[in-house]
Amino acid sequence: MIDRPNEKRIALIEAEVGPDGPISYRVGLVDEAGEFQGDPLTLTAEDVQCVVFADIGFTIMGEATGMLLPCPSSGLAEDLLDQMFGDDRLKGRPLDEVITEALDLSINETSDQMVADLTLLHDRLQSSIARVEAELAHHRAMQSKQGKAHHEAEEAIGRCKDDMH
Repeated sequence: MIDRPNEKRIALIEAEVGPDGPISYRVGLVDEAGEFQGDPLTLTAEDVQCVVFADIGFTIMGEATGMLLPCPSSGLAEDLLDQMFGDDRLKGRPLDEVITEALDLSINETSDQMVADLTLLHDRLQSSIARVEAELAHHRAMQSKQGKAHHEAEEAIGRCKDDMH
């Protein structure tokens, strides 16, 4: 390739996308017309994903509705994370579906191991249910207090109106 000092070149990454997502990426320098200068480097999607996601940690977020959501814990810009959730590329799953799948996948465990695993799952679920019940009771009590305060305010307004007449 002949180097032309006044010619502008920019790096370009172009994805070949199939029905299940990216298949490969072509990387190289392009001229002002958008044409690759020389032969671009072709990388498999797997190779690129391994490099991109190698340093990104993932965690699980839970919503009060019982939806579990995968969430990168570091390494992604906030805008990209918002876009991934907005585009449904990071999808949640209901807790009950996750548990059903976990139980279906554990069919090859020994009976002793299954009893131990199910006991642990049961204890965790019982603890979670107790916490949900406590939160529910707290919020219902708050609603009741708010309703009572609203009712008392309406009565006070009614008395004031009666006193004015």
